[in-house]
Amino acid sequence: MDNSLTYILPGVYSTRIDEKAENARLQWLLYNKAEVLNLFLGKKYNSELNLAEIELTKNHAHDSIYGCSTDEVHKTVRGRQLSVKETANTVIKHLIRDFKTEHLINKDENYIGVFNFSNHIQKEPVKVVTDKKIKYGQKIREFNFVSDDIFYNPYQPPITEDFHKFYEYLVEIEPIKPFSFKNFEIQKPHAMHSIGCDFIENKNLKLFIADSKICVLDKMKNELYEDFIALQSTPDAGDSYNFAPLEYPSNLKIKSYKIKTKGKIKSVFSVVFEENIKLDFSLTNNSEFFEIEADFINKKKNRLLQIMFNTKKPITKTIAQDAVLEIEREHDPHYLLFENMPPKGKEELKTNSYPMQKYVKANGVGIITEGLNEYTIYENSIKITLLRSIGIISNPKNSARKIPAGPPIECPDMQGLGRHKLRLGFTFAENINELSDAFYGPCEAFLGQCDIKDKHYIKTQNKKAFLGVVEGRPLFL
Repeated sequence: MDNSLTYILPGVYSTRIDEKAENARLQWLLYNKAEVLNLFLGKKYNSELNLAEIELTKNHAHDSIYGCSTDEVHKTVRGRQLSVKETANTVIKHLIRDFKTEHLINKDENYIGVFNFSNHIQKEPVKVVTDKKIKYGQKIREFNFVSDDIFYNPYQPPITEDFHKFYEYLVEIEPIKPFSFKNFEIQKPHAMHSIGCDFIENKNLKLFIADSKICVLDKMKNELYEDFIALQSTPDAGDSYNFAPLEYPSNLKIKSYKIKTKGKIKSVFSVVFEENIKLDFSLTNNSEFFEIEADFINKKKNRLLQIMFNTKKPITKTIAQDAVLEIEREHDPHYLLFENMPPKGKEELKTNSYPMQKYVKANGVGIITEGLNEYTIYENSIKITLLRSIGIISNPKNSARKIPAGPPIECPDMQGLGRHKLRLGFTFAENINELSDAFYGPCEAFLGQCDIKDKHYIKTQNKKAFLGVVEGRPLFL
């Protein structure tokens, strides 16, 4: 029963991270939006959602999404992900269409109806797609398509004449109670944030560039974090199971920065690093967190790419969201894998990398991610893995592990060459669990005036946590 020599093989936390990010998005879309809306509106689509759950669960097998599998397996994974996405979106669109058919009084674009599927009050702006122009919204894109009523109607296939211009807007909302619907008139936004050539800020947070470094001010506590965010790249001679650094990590230099979007509700400040890796920092009027989108084309093989958040002192403890609640871990902040290689015996070398669900916090800094499930601790830094490029399942020459973990199967797709878009965010607020819901976007919205102004579908007591829907029934903790 002794497992002192049992291999943990922690490299699976970060391989094929684009699939893990998509899995996180789909879990949220299916369980936190489609399932809950279906429960709100009469459980009309139980069978369709059950099939989507089965397809998503197939991807969670040991040798599937976790990375210790062949490229052929992952082509199947991506096919299932597409099926789940289409099913969940179709159910949501059908349910909202049916709701509008029953309750919409008129299609006045000055009114908005918003469902909140979270067990927290929601205040962050919502996105809405329409072919109307919203007077008090912030347009974020426009495109040609057909209306949802046609696109999601199997008895009315779209024809050429149905295609026309649509707009996606960001709209500020009134506070919406947990598990409820609210219909109200859209109010004129008042810009309560600002952006300049080298900064972006609101009343809670400020990010700016100084001496070619990203600095952040926590305005609520008046604490300055100098050189707060950096990108690091490390050559990797490991495999899908174990990271094996070839040298110390190197920081990528900032090449340029600029205003990407200046809006009355949300602005975006863009920073470009070496290798043309772009980090877009977004901030809304009242937000307590910065959203970051990493956008880059990976051309490098066999390396680890991480974003690093520097706190004010060595990190000896982290609290990370676990499968159900949170887990607290103790750390030796001075341990570095590279300085302890190779292993002296048959053991697998210890790492300072650990798994998480949506967030991790340490030393007053909280990091929220969308499917970026690996964090690393070193000195005063939390590092979040953006990409781990590797091309073999088990490398017999892995310098972090003496015994092969499996056959040496080559997997070129695991190198992650090509375009990547990944989301994460950071906050200094204590209510990170609540903010992580806002980060994922727990609302669905449509334009128009309804005969229902405010409806509470599920009432929670004692701030119980909503875990999901099981066999059509809400499950609370």
